[in-house]
Amino acid sequence: MKSLQLLRDGWGHGSVDPAEARLSRLSLTQMEELLDEFERQVPEQRVAEKEHGRRLPPRKRKEWIFREGLEMGQDIAPLRRARLRKRFESAERCEIWKALWNARTYRQLFSACERWDKLPEIRGRNLKTGRSYESGLGIFPDLVRKNASRFLSLRRDSRFPKSSWANDDSRLSFIAQGMAGVMIGISPRTAIHRLRTLKHGPGGKLWDENKKRCICTRCTTELLK
Repeated sequence: MKSLQLLRDGWGHGSVDPAEARLSRLSLTQMEELLDEFERQVPEQRVAEKEHGRRLPPRKRKEWIFREGLEMGQDIAPLRRARLRKRFESAERCEIWKALWNARTYRQLFSACERWDKLPEIRGRNLKTGRSYESGLGIFPDLVRKNASRFLSLRRDSRFPKSSWANDDSRLSFIAQGMAGVMIGISPRTAIHRLRTLKHGPGGKLWDENKKRCICTRCTTELLK
């Protein structure tokens, strides 16, 4: 399920500089809020906060204001680049995700997987070292390709949320549950049925007695909301 969430929602990876890599883990909304906060600040305000009530000599104060202006520019630049990257990546991932669950033919499905396979967190080239890399996430596009008929059967299932008004999380969960079955050698239908009828309380197969809760993906996701 996590691999599908990363496809749909995006993920920071190591092909950018460290500052951008850290920032890329923020959501687009968080980036916008942080930028807004930065841009509302002015060097004079930051210097006043650092003075702590003591008044600096005019020349010294000008130097501090100049230095603060440079530092603010250095702080904001990676955030602006990360926001631009996030906007582009979010749009690209959204298109791939839609192409994946909308696929009705092998050709459409393989085309979506090929685009998925080229995303930076799957495989790409490190901008600093110039070396190509392949992450462990590459198994998921391969899994879909190798089990294309079973994946397409999920799309044809009457329970699959096809409507554009349907909750996208429900769609993602349905596909993830079906493909989880494929990974352990059972049919997608059987996997979906077993997971939907799974007992989530004490005595359930995934009940953790130490944590006093069910540790399935659905319960864990609900806990994090």
